[in-house]
Amino acid sequence: MLPFLGLGALALVAPTIDPRWHDSVARLIVAGFAAIGLLCVAMMMTSMVLFALLTYRNTRKARAVLKALERRTL
Repeated sequence: MLPFLGLGALALVAPTIDPRWHDSVARLIVAGFAAIGLLCVAMMMTSMVLFALLTYRNTRKARAVLKALERRTL
């Protein structure tokens, strides 16, 4: 993921270094790598949010089960 984002940063900075880079095919290729990197970041964030939601849900469910067991034993 980080190499893709690094190449994307290069695609943004390169036109300021060399104006000829602006119209080259290499810029499009590097921009494609940046898009892949951003897609990786988006997937990672989505998986983190889903994991947090599932963990919270399971914790709430576990607490409810423990309370039910307490009521039954007491």
